[in-house]
Amino acid sequence: MIRAAILTYHAIGNPPPGDWPTPVRTLFVEPALFRAQMEALRDFGYRGISLRELLAGPSPARPRPLVLTFDDGYRSFLTDAFPILADLGFHATVFVVAGHVGGYSAWPFRVPILDAHELRELAHSGIEIGSHGMTHRSLRDLTESERVFELAESKRLLEEIVGNPVESFAFPYGHEFAGAETLLRSMGYGVACSTRRDNRNTARDRYALHRIMASSRTTRLRLRYYLSRLYHVEASWKRATRALRGLQP
Repeated sequence: MIRAAILTYHAIGNPPPGDWPTPVRTLFVEPALFRAQMEALRDFGYRGISLRELLAGPSPARPRPLVLTFDDGYRSFLTDAFPILADLGFHATVFVVAGHVGGYSAWPFRVPILDAHELRELAHSGIEIGSHGMTHRSLRDLTESERVFELAESKRLLEEIVGNPVESFAFPYGHEFAGAETLLRSMGYGVACSTRRDNRNTARDRYALHRIMASSRTTRLRLRYYLSRLYHVEASWKRATRALRGLQP
């Protein structure tokens, strides 16, 4: 069911002014570097697809798929990432914070979020729109009723905007919670992404899919490593070690 690596991005472009710590700054990937990364994927024989396409099953048109995801729904996806993806015939899934559509982010930097017209434009161009909640709050810290609101209202609002079913979800901050799969299924979500690092998933990971975090430090060589069996072995070992220490995998 899930035989493809999932690569995730945040913002394409330069970070806003400010003395941001390195982990935040590296979330911003300059367009020239992003193009180089996408061209490297093409050269390696991959084709970027959305989660919806992955779940639809294998296709002769995409013999070696790789899922591309973009968290938060920044406008830079439309202005800086989408033209590059379109040039290469790639698709992607964009996880949008529904309560900030047409506004600005606040976690922790302030940058523009895609508006309703832009979301419709992307959806009509082969980009899947998924939910990243209503407010970008950690669902782990919320009550059950607050979680229901974050999941149900974001889904309803985004479906109203794009006119398509919203079936994919990404946990804000990667914060999963007990009972997440049951709740997501009941809301009509078919898949959810975590921030657990790995390039492989199984059917049991469907509501906490592993992803590879791309950044401004992701070189062509590092990208090849991220897609290798060695990276999978390393990621599996790290999860096992964390589990033994009683931490989140």
